[in-house]
Amino acid sequence: MRAETGFVLSMFVLFIAIYLTLNIVGTIYYTMLPSNTQSQKGIRGGGLATVILGWLGMPLLNLYSPIAYSVQK
Repeated sequence: MRAETGFVLSMFVLFIAIYLTLNIVGTIYYTMLPSNTQSQKGIRGGGLATVILGWLGMPLLNLYSPIAYSVQK
């Protein structure tokens, strides 16, 4: 039981790390583009991170979710 909890927590931490990395990279990318205000650039960068995470990260999270993991056992 403890091994499952550690595995799920490690996947959750990995998911948060991926999101934060993509958010920073997306914000830097959009900061280099011409835009009206700095806040719009930050919002667009965060939106880009969310979209990329939705495409790449969510299947990973669903695959290793606690429910899917316990059903596989």
